[in-house]
Amino acid sequence: MAGGESLSWPRKGGGGLDYTPEIIRSRRRTLSVEISRDLRVIVRAPLRLPQREIARFLSERAGWI
Repeated sequence: MAGGESLSWPRKGGGGLDYTPEIIRSRRRTLSVEISRDLRVIVRAPLRLPQREIARFLSERAGWI
């Protein structure tokens, strides 16, 4: 994916749909998730945040996604 890292497994959203989030790392302090108009799941994360923390973050928000 251009400009981003992708988690290595598909995830399940609250509606039961599979998705593969696009991870965009930058010099930021917070973690955020957004759904683009074309229904891509985009996660913005700090540069050094472990991938397992991103996976936990997404699991906690699966109902929303």
